[in-house]
Amino acid sequence: EPGMSVPAAAAAFERRAGVRYAQPNHLYRLAATPNDPSFRSLWGLHQTSDADIDAPEAWDLTQGSEAVTVAVVDSGIDYTHPDLQANIWVNRGWDFVNEDNDPMDDESHGTHVAGTIGARGNDGVGITGVNWRVKLMAVKAGDDYGYLEEAWIVQAFQYACANGAKVINGSFGGPGGNAILNAINACPNALFVFAAGNSGANNDYVPVYPCSYGSPNIICVAATDSTDALASWSNYGVNSVDLAAPGANILSTIPGAVYDSWGGTSMATPHVA
Repeated sequence: EPGMSVPAAAAAFERRAGVRYAQPNHLYRLAATPNDPSFRSLWGLHQTSDADIDAPEAWDLTQGSEAVTVAVVDSGIDYTHPDLQANIWVNRGWDFVNEDNDPMDDESHGTHVAGTIGARGNDGVGITGVNWRVKLMAVKAGDDYGYLEEAWIVQAFQYACANGAKVINGSFGGPGGNAILNAINACPNALFVFAAGNSGANNDYVPVYPCSYGSPNIICVAATDSTDALASWSNYGVNSVDLAAPGANILSTIPGAVYDSWGGTSMATPHVA
């Protein structure tokens, strides 16, 4: 009858002769597990001991969105990689090292980071990123030796913000500088996600920047291993580090349509970004 609760209706039906049982017609969701062949190797996304980020549980709700652009301020991205190509931002990005519009990765680091953020998911190829669908903006601020000049970083942040990046991943660290801090503060509507560092030090006492800046739009990320413990080499800090994410033995994309497992807070940061 109108106004009767579901449990009361079920009980009323069960009192009828010939009714074995009565229950609500529940709704179920598809379990969103991708068909990428190396998904089982991505312990940071899913594993039985639950030291992961519970990605399949999140994918039941959303698998990402092409309306969101994540800037990878790094050594560039191999935008031709078959697992990344479909998720590359429309203009690819910019190279502030060589001052041109070709942000191809000469060092591999940026491509590895990009794969964790947004390797195309459920496409039957390689791995999946945390986001199956996203737009990856390649902002090259690191050379082929792994060094980033402060001027390149500042320009990269300004470019990412001016071109609509909602999240900016910075898997790098070094000394403090007003120029970088000012660039972050000038972009309050973007989230900056930075690596805590790999020296096993307490960032509360030995700061690593830009992770240790106090701007409200910064997340500072340490690294965990497959036992859900802080990685022995990861920096930490009760006041300066916000959270930890999987960062040891992380499989991801590298240039040349191949994959490799790397470790570092650089690998933890894109799990958050």
